[in-house]
Amino acid sequence: MSVDGAGLRLRIRRDDKGWTCAEIVGEDDTGYGTYEWTVATDLRGLEPQIVLGMFTWSDAGVHHHRELDIEVSGAFGGVKFVVQPDRELTFPVPDLQPWTCTLDWAPGRATFRAAGGEPWTVSGAAVPPPGGAHPRINLWLFGGREPSGDDPIEVHLTDFRFTPR
Repeated sequence: MSVDGAGLRLRIRRDDKGWTCAEIVGEDDTGYGTYEWTVATDLRGLEPQIVLGMFTWSDAGVHHHRELDIEVSGAFGGVKFVVQPDRELTFPVPDLQPWTCTLDWAPGRATFRAAGGEPWTVSGAAVPPPGGAHPRINLWLFGGREPSGDDPIEVHLTDFRFTPR
């Protein structure tokens, strides 16, 4: 993982102990607001076992860790919006670069959108209240399955923004 003038670069790479994945955790407990991630890498060709996650997470186990996900992987068939544990929508990865995905988290409502497409909203008790949730970005291997080659896999994000509600 590295940060430079062009943004954040997450990598999966092989070292002498095996494959290493990357995760970055925001310091602030953010809660309600709008989260925006801008992805510069064309993710349409990701191997199925490679997953890019952009999400909220609380280490406390209540309310399913307050996990609201935007995940991208061939294993899921593209981009998947998730309100844990069981509300989800999957659609193809956008064919433009860069593209922005958003999560707007409000009391009793979570609205997701990718690349200016149609929004998807979950309302009611399925949407967790805030409390200890931090924004996270990770690049990982689904089921621990190794990539087909030995070359590192890199995903580049050019921006992350959080606007509190």
